Amino acid sequence: MITKSILVFSALAPCIHRSPWLLYSVNRYKHKITAPATRQKEFTVITRTFVNATLLGALFLVASARSAVELSPERVDLGQVDENTVTDSVFYLRNTGPETVTIKQIRPTCGCTKADKVSGTLSPGDSMAIRFSFSSLGFSGKVNKDIIVVYEQDGRLKRTTFTYRANVKNALTLTPRRSRFRGLKANVTLSVRNVTDDTIHITGANFPERHVFATSAKELVGTALPPQQTIKLPLSMRYNPSVNEVKYTWVKLKTDARLTPELRHFLYPSAFPIRLVVIAIAAVVAATVALVVLVRRRYKKNPPEPVSD
Repeated sequence: MITKSILVFSALAPCIHRSPWLLYSVNRYKHKITAPATRQKEFTVITRTFVNATLLGALFLVASARSAVELSPERVDLGQVDENTVTDSVFYLRNTGPETVTIKQIRPTCGCTKADKVSGTLSPGDSMAIRFSFSSLGFSGKVNKDIIVVYEQDGRLKRTTFTYRANVKNALTLTPRRSRFRGLKANVTLSVRNVTDDTIHITGANFPERHVFATSAKELVGTALPPQQTIKLPLSMRYNPSVNEVKYTWVKLKTDARLTPELRHFLYPSAFPIRLVVIAIAAVVAATVALVVLVRRRYKKNPPEPVSD
């Protein structure tokens, strides 16, 4: 099609100057042929410009949001540790940014973890050692814990998280480790396995809270746990919701084992507190009284007309 138009244009070229209408027609025909290609080229240029601008903006946002504090290492594996021991380790904070940052807080996420309570500034290129310790008492098997580092960069508070893990070796294993109340009373059977080659004894049992009572906990004292065997321990509990409501509590069984001096079974009461029941009843009574008073007032203002015989 383009070749034919060129031939036509060449043949008519000598007489174009004599026919303005013919020149207009030929130029219009050429524009129809070349315009789509020109528009496609312009569209491609605009698209590339938009994509490049978007990528540059994204790179700028990533660079501006990039953390200036790096952890070295980000994770630590403490390996296998015995229960009832404290394991120490360390990680480092390094300022990789161009400006000074301020360390605000070193916050462990579990009471089993203790970390240096440090604060202050960290200049570009400087490092800071953070010592921490893990107490394995009450843990069993694989454990993962975090330490949160809060710092200030460019006038904004940011944070980064350090993670460590450990594999806790026990003398005794307890299943289940937690249970829920479905009412005011509950009966739970605990399975305790002695994984050692020595006989272990339960030397004590108690609850740290006043709102849960183990009616059979004291009966477990003196129970012998033979080596490499599993013993079933029945436990009857009663919940007293008249005391302040709690989210969870636990029963503690003390033993004479060095690795596992105590076993904890966590309890999550789900009984509805009596004080909330009383509040709900009082609210219903108050609403009923208010409704009766309102009806009586309307009755006095607009008494019913007597019915005539």
